[in-house]
Amino acid sequence: MKLMKLGVATAALSSLAFAAPAMAAPPYDVLVGGNSADADYPFTGTAAPIDFTAHGSVFDVEMDCAQSVATGTVHGGPGQSGANVATIANTTWTDCTGPLGLDMTVEHIGQWQLNVTDTTVTGPPAADAAVEGNISSVGAYVHATNDEAGCAFTVSGVADGHFDEVNQDLVVAEDGLGAGDTLTISVAGGGSTCSGLIADGDTASFGGTFGVATSGAIDITDGA
Repeated sequence: MKLMKLGVATAALSSLAFAAPAMAAPPYDVLVGGNSADADYPFTGTAAPIDFTAHGSVFDVEMDCAQSVATGTVHGGPGQSGANVATIANTTWTDCTGPLGLDMTVEHIGQWQLNVTDTTVTGPPAADAAVEGNISSVGAYVHATNDEAGCAFTVSGVADGHFDEVNQDLVVAEDGLGAGDTLTISVAGGGSTCSGLIADGDTASFGGTFGVATSGAIDITDGA
């Protein structure tokens, strides 16, 4: 666990680059293994490691996990609006370390939704293909494994990211800084402040690269 004064350093995930193409409006076609028919495809995504930072008024409080595994369903088919092209039904987290070096447990909450906001390609993945989007309805209950009464909080909101079609990677890169912060920490309703290091209303960074495996390559294109 590391504590850093704001401005001295930022989370490593804030350095992740995003493509900046001209916006491509919906509809979008979601193909899996070249199949464009309406169908659902189970997927698994694995990221190692995962970085999380709570941005407080005085300190940045970092947490990391050795690995996270996401499971869910890709919703294939033509003419989609971009909302909920895939659903993350569950995530599991291993070897997480948090404030004061505490062993942490992360419990998944709800159905996370993957949304497309722009696509840079109109056909099979190109060398620089990056489909812009976000993950909405994010929810997780985070607590010290052996001291839930002393350190526990909930994270909820929207995390920015993109899907790398070349490598079939879901890259989550929510920096939690500046205007438009969309991941928020709550210590209300039975939560606790981890010895005052985490406060209700703190924003959060969340970063990791999930290698996605399903029945075929996922290709999100501009629809007709």
